[in-house]
Amino acid sequence: MKKKMSRFYYRTMQVTLLGTTTLSLLLFQSLAFADSTGSTNSASVTVTATTAPQQVLTDQMRLRIAAGEIAAPETMSVDYSKVKFTKEQAVAKVKELFPVLKDAEPTTIELGNSHTYPAPAYQMIWYIQWNYQNGNSSYGFSSEVDAITGDLLQTSIPTFNDLGNEAYYPPKLTRAEVLVKAKAFIAKAAATIAIKDLKEEENYSKLNEAPLFGPVQYTFYFNLAKNGIYSQINSLTLTMDGEGNVLQFFQSSNQLEYPSSTPVLSQTDAEQKFTDYFDVMLNYIPIYKNGVVTEWILGWKPVNTGLSAIDALTGKAINYEGTNVSATITYSDVPTTAETFKARTESNPLTAEEAAKLVEQSTQITKGHTLIGQSLSNYYRDPERQIWNLNWGDKDQFLNQGFPNQSTAEVDAMTGEILRFQLNQFEPYTVQQESTVSSGATKLTKEASLQKAIELVNKWYPNASGELKLVNHGESSGVSADGTQYSYEFARFYQETLVSENIVAITLDSYGQLQSYQAYREADFQKIVKTRTIKVKKEVALEAYRKQYKLRLQYAQFGGYSAKQNTTPEIRLVYSPQFIDITRSNKAIDAQSGEWVPIYEELPQQQVAIVAPSDLTGHWAEKALRTLVDHGVLTPDEAGKVKPNETIKVGDWFSMMAKSMTPYYVSNYSNYSGNELKPVAGVDKESVYYSAVS
Repeated sequence: MKKKMSRFYYRTMQVTLLGTTTLSLLLFQSLAFADSTGSTNSASVTVTATTAPQQVLTDQMRLRIAAGEIAAPETMSVDYSKVKFTKEQAVAKVKELFPVLKDAEPTTIELGNSHTYPAPAYQMIWYIQWNYQNGNSSYGFSSEVDAITGDLLQTSIPTFNDLGNEAYYPPKLTRAEVLVKAKAFIAKAAATIAIKDLKEEENYSKLNEAPLFGPVQYTFYFNLAKNGIYSQINSLTLTMDGEGNVLQFFQSSNQLEYPSSTPVLSQTDAEQKFTDYFDVMLNYIPIYKNGVVTEWILGWKPVNTGLSAIDALTGKAINYEGTNVSATITYSDVPTTAETFKARTESNPLTAEEAAKLVEQSTQITKGHTLIGQSLSNYYRDPERQIWNLNWGDKDQFLNQGFPNQSTAEVDAMTGEILRFQLNQFEPYTVQQESTVSSGATKLTKEASLQKAIELVNKWYPNASGELKLVNHGESSGVSADGTQYSYEFARFYQETLVSENIVAITLDSYGQLQSYQAYREADFQKIVKTRTIKVKKEVALEAYRKQYKLRLQYAQFGGYSAKQNTTPEIRLVYSPQFIDITRSNKAIDAQSGEWVPIYEELPQQQVAIVAPSDLTGHWAEKALRTLVDHGVLTPDEAGKVKPNETIKVGDWFSMMAKSMTPYYVSNYSNYSGNELKPVAGVDKESVYYSAVS
C-alpha cells in the first residue's frame, strides 16, 4: 500500500518551488484522484488520447466514441497502428509477473489513462483495473503496460494478510539479496531497460524503510541513464517484501527527445556560477510540532533562485518552466488601494451562503455553476480557525463526470478573509479562456495586470500594504510561457525581515480574470521574539549552506501542464543542486546558535544518517544495534555516534518503541479536530516525549 507522505513534504511543495529531482523522487506515484465513475462488470476497451487529453470524458462518452456513435474531440488522435502489444498480452504479462493475481480478473481495460488529473502525457499504454476477491474481501487496484514496448509501467499489490504476502522481521532475505532479485524482476518486467543503466538513489530508499515491528519491505529508487548521463525523468521504483515478493512497481515513461549529453558549460564553470548566484537571506522561520507552529526562530535560508538548475548549454539559471530567471530577487512595496480588507466583527460565524457571496463578489464563477458543496472545518495551519470549504459547479456534470469542472475556495468563517480560490479546477485547458471571458473583454498589459493583482491583494489580505512586498524575479517573471497568464507573488515581512512560508500567490489570465489565489498566513504571529540577536553572520551561514550542495549533471524535464498552464514539455541537460546530506533538507541555520534546526518534526526515516555509525564496531550488541539504526529506531548524531553504553531515560525507551512500531507517530495531527491536546499518562503536550507516549 502507498504510505502516507508527511505534511513536511506537502507543505514544502506548496510553498517552495522545489527542484524537479526532489519532486520526481517524492512523487513517484501520481497523486491521483479516485475514479468516481465506478467500473463495469466486464472488461471493455476505451479510446483515450495518445497525448495529454484536453477534455475530460465520462465512461459513457468514451464508450460511445469507441462504438463510433459520436466523434472524438480533435485533441484525441489514437493511432492503433502503433499498438504492438495487445490487451490480452498485457493482462497475461501482469499475471505472469505477479502470481498472486492468478485468480484476479480485469474489470476495465483502456487504451490510455484518463483516471488521473492532469492525465499523463504518454498515453500509449494499457490501463488495467483489477478486482481480487477473497471470501468476503474485495480489493481493487490497477496496472499499466506500455502498448508499444510491452514494458510494465506500474502495479501496486495490496499488502493484506489474506493475500499471504506479508513478511515480518527477521526477514528471510537481506536487503542486498533482495536487490539482486529486484534487478532480475526489472529485466523480466521491462526488457527495454538495461540493468547497467540503473542507478540507485540510496538516500531516498532509506527514507522509505519499513518499521522494525511491521511487514518487512525494501524500497529501491532507481534512475536510468540516458546517453550515459543520469536522468531524473526516467525513474523506477520497486518495493519488495522480506521474502522477495514484488509489492509495488512504478517506472516513469515519456516520448520526449533527449538533447546531446555533451555540455557546453563545464562542471568547474557551473560550480563557479552556482557559487556566484547562490545566496541566503534572514528569515523568521516557523517551527512546527504536531502540525502547528509552536515557535519562531530567526534563521538563515537559501534564496529560492539559488537552487535553480543551470542549463548546461546556455549557462543560464532556469525555473521549472525552463524560463531564464534572474539570479537576483528584489522586493518592492505594495501600495494601498481604494478598497482594503476589513475583518468582520460579528460574534457569530458566517453562513456558507455568506462566505460564498464574499468570493462571488470579486470573481467570475463560470456561468451555470452554483454552490454545490460546503463544509466547515478546522484550518490545517491553525486548528483554532474555522474555515468554510466551498465548491461551485454544474450539479449534473458533477454527478456524471469523472473530473467535474469546479471552482473552489476557503474562507475564514469569523473574519471573512479569503484564503484560497481556484477557478475551474478541472477545466479542459483548450476551453478555459472561452468559458470565462466576458463579451468585449480586452487583453491587459503586464502593467495593468499587476495593478489588478495589487488591488485584489489589498481587498483580500489584512494590512497588505503594511505586511507584504511584491517579489520581483526579473523581466521574464510573471508571464507564463504561452503568454496566457500572469502570476504574481507577494512575501510577508516583519520589521524588514522576511517571514518564511507566508506568501500570497495570484494568477490572472490575460484578460485580468482571477484564476487562482493562495494565501499562506500565520495569524498567530506574536510568538516572534522581537529582540533576537543575530550572532551568526551571513558569510558564515552562506559558506555552511554552500558546503551542503553539489552540482550534478543530469537530464531534467521542464514545462508541461501546471497550474492550468500548458507549455510544451522538453528535456534539457542541466547542472542541478543536490543536498549532500538529505537530512539537512528539512533544516535551517539558527542565526543565534548557528545550529541546524529542524523546521518540521522529522520522521525516523528522515533522521537516518548518511554517515554510518562510528562507535558500534566490536560492541557486544553490534548486530542488533545496527538493525535498530537501519530501521530508524536509533539515530546517530552528527558525528555518527550512537553511544551504545549510555543510560537511556524512560521517555527515550518509549520513543524507541514508538519508532519500532509506527515510524510516522510524530505526525500526530489529532489536534486538527479542534480538541485540545491533554496530558497522557502524566506527560504534558509540551514534552518531547508526548507524541511517543501518545
